[in-house]
Amino acid sequence: MLSPCPPEVWHEILWLACTDTGFTGRSISLTSRLFHELSKPAKLCSVGLRGVVQIIDFLNLIEQTPVVYRRVENLFISTHTGCRFRKDLTPDTVDELVKLYKPRYDIWVEQLSSGEEMIDDDAESKFHAVTRILSAVAPTLKNLYIIFTPIREFILPHIHLPQLVDLVVQGRYKDSALLRPEAAPTFEKLRRLRLTDVHASLGRKTFKAIVASAPNLTHLRLDHSNPSQVVLYSDLIEFLDGVSQDGVTTRKSPSSLKKLFLYPGMLPPSGSFVYGRISTLCSMSALQTLGESNPRFILMNRDPYAPRSEYEVNKGLDAWLSEINGQSSCWDEPAI
Repeated sequence: MLSPCPPEVWHEILWLACTDTGFTGRSISLTSRLFHELSKPAKLCSVGLRGVVQIIDFLNLIEQTPVVYRRVENLFISTHTGCRFRKDLTPDTVDELVKLYKPRYDIWVEQLSSGEEMIDDDAESKFHAVTRILSAVAPTLKNLYIIFTPIREFILPHIHLPQLVDLVVQGRYKDSALLRPEAAPTFEKLRRLRLTDVHASLGRKTFKAIVASAPNLTHLRLDHSNPSQVVLYSDLIEFLDGVSQDGVTTRKSPSSLKKLFLYPGMLPPSGSFVYGRISTLCSMSALQTLGESNPRFILMNRDPYAPRSEYEVNKGLDAWLSEINGQSSCWDEPAI
């Protein structure tokens, strides 16, 4: 029998315990009727979703959960469907996605008349489900890690997340995503942002969108897909130091920005086009010089990176878990 203990104390203990993918909270809630009730406020504190089936199941759960118990602070979502998630590709799963369709959630696409039209587009159907989840947990969400495997039409989520502090969005985005920055809300409390698969040719527009949506950012990490582009260096200089004209300097980055981390991508494989390797090495030399001269710029170590792979999903999940448990994070990696 449990020793006498006020429910408020148990709530605090359970809140500290539920910092994984949701397994701990679900397990505690099944131990007894007492803990089923006591765990309700903290059970969904941290949730990790991998694959379409888990996304659908959680969406159905969270929309049926009373608002007072939708206290999700840490959320990991991956739409990757690898060999471990064959069920994601079955006709039953497709039917479930069709049944979920609600037109009012499709912010960035033309209005569709049915779920069948939505399901024809892989990116559209996954975006729809993820958007509904974010809408349900928006008031309390503080740490969000998204791995979005289709090429997306947004840079940052289009749902207002008033408490969001840490955000990672992994995956490629279209040029068209940069043409309507007004669609993205302003994240006033966002302090740390990481974007992957950033293309150098979209650098200036990407920086502009970041400043508009995250005016109080302190740490920014960009994982570039092609750091050999000469334009990357000039865009970084402009973003960090601003533009001077007639003795007046116009700031291009948030005044609160303390560090900009750049992951340089991988060198072209040996035996590839010689000019490409030379161009990359020259660009890396310029970036290293920038890192030595500007204390706000950190050039990061290369490590194996396989976009849209099971390896990256596992790596992302581990990084998210470390972050929410106060251990190492993507901001702790040493410079080159």
